[in-house]
Amino acid sequence: MSNSAVMDGKSARKASGKWRRKKWAPVSFGGRLQFLKWEPVIALVCYALCSITLNVANKAVFSAATFHYPWMTISIQSLMSVVILAGAALISRPFGYDVPLRASPQLVLELLRPSIFFTMFLVSNAYALHYMSLPMLTIFKSFAPLGITVCEAIFKHEGISRSMLFALLLMVMSNAVTITSDVEATLAGYISATCSVITNIAQLFSLRFGISQEWGVTEKAVWGNLLGALLTFPMAIYFGEVDTFKSSFVELSTPFKMLFFGSGVMGCLISFCMYWATSVTRGSYVSFVGASTKIPLVLLGYLIFDTQISVAGWVGISMGLAAGMVFTYVQQEERKDKDDNVSMPSVSSSDDEDSCSQDVSFGLVIDSPQQKTLSPGKQTL
Repeated sequence: MSNSAVMDGKSARKASGKWRRKKWAPVSFGGRLQFLKWEPVIALVCYALCSITLNVANKAVFSAATFHYPWMTISIQSLMSVVILAGAALISRPFGYDVPLRASPQLVLELLRPSIFFTMFLVSNAYALHYMSLPMLTIFKSFAPLGITVCEAIFKHEGISRSMLFALLLMVMSNAVTITSDVEATLAGYISATCSVITNIAQLFSLRFGISQEWGVTEKAVWGNLLGALLTFPMAIYFGEVDTFKSSFVELSTPFKMLFFGSGVMGCLISFCMYWATSVTRGSYVSFVGASTKIPLVLLGYLIFDTQISVAGWVGISMGLAAGMVFTYVQQEERKDKDDNVSMPSVSSSDDEDSCSQDVSFGLVIDSPQQKTLSPGKQTL
């Protein structure tokens, strides 16, 4: 077929209204980086850097001795996410990218329950970051994937394999050693961390089983963050944070102000990088990188925030890191076996549900064919 015939065919489709530019997902860059053989590596590195940076920035913001406004901070960060997500969606439309942003009461109602759980998770996580050291909190949060695995086995009536049971027991043992040897342990810190893990699990389950597949990821992200802001701002008023926030914020140093706003931006960037990575490489690699980020997080938390850790504490942390890697490996192997048994392709993975869910509010993704095969929980991260 000649080039002129091809052009005539395209012109005919445009004239008939059947021509439509292919939807583009920012995570895959629409093939713009396909010429780079290192694109998967670049995507994974960006995802890891965003995850580490966000956790360190949140620790610095929420652990400040003279600036503790968790409700007001989360409200502002949620509004920042709404502005960034909606702005990116609107700006992309003139360039031919289809980004739905429907205002539907049904969508708002479906998002209400996971938004409540997610708000509770963010607030309890903020208090945990204030009262606990970053290395200890990083290891303690491994209870989240443990709880998710057990709950799935109960609700889906599926057994737990010996390999998975070994990984879970190793995680429990490592947490027991870490908690008992924490020289900076406070009751408020561990109560907050426990609430953070419980609400994290509840939020993930409400996302998986309570939201219809008809909604686009970006519109769920915008409305989810808006609901989060509406839930946290009244609480900020109730606890008296609004009255003193402005005066306290003005007195902060410029680097701290940059961290404050930067953590809000990083919440959107990490979801961008996560979906980019899952579109150009295997989900098991993304999950492995997500688990591996705990190692630099522990070290950075120890060095930057002058954390006191005993020898037994380091033993528990090392066991926790090893348990996380074993858990990730076993989970991916079992998922691979399930995919082989049903002979169906899958591009989703757990993506280290613990780290992803605690780092981002909801995903920033423009709908694309690749995303149709993602699980409900992953579409709304």
